[in-house]
Amino acid sequence: MYVTAHHVVRPGTNLDRVNAFCYRHGPTIWAGLPPAGIPDENPGELAASSATVAPGGNRVRSYLDIINARQSALDGGQGLLHRLRF
Repeated sequence: MYVTAHHVVRPGTNLDRVNAFCYRHGPTIWAGLPPAGIPDENPGELAASSATVAPGGNRVRSYLDIINARQSALDGGQGLLHRLRF
């Protein structure tokens, strides 16, 4: 599972929000470091998102990436996205 949250600002309007996305990698479970290419080349299948500022053209002020081998350990993603809202 790959979860990413971006603190973004929309140029022109200065709308300041957090967008978050949760990607799943099916039944794949790994030990140690994630397989090569996760998340840069293979973020996985989008499972949930919360984008209050339309993606594209925004300034990213900060971001948080979480990669976890076991999806169930992070409440399937949807609950985690809810907790990531600031």
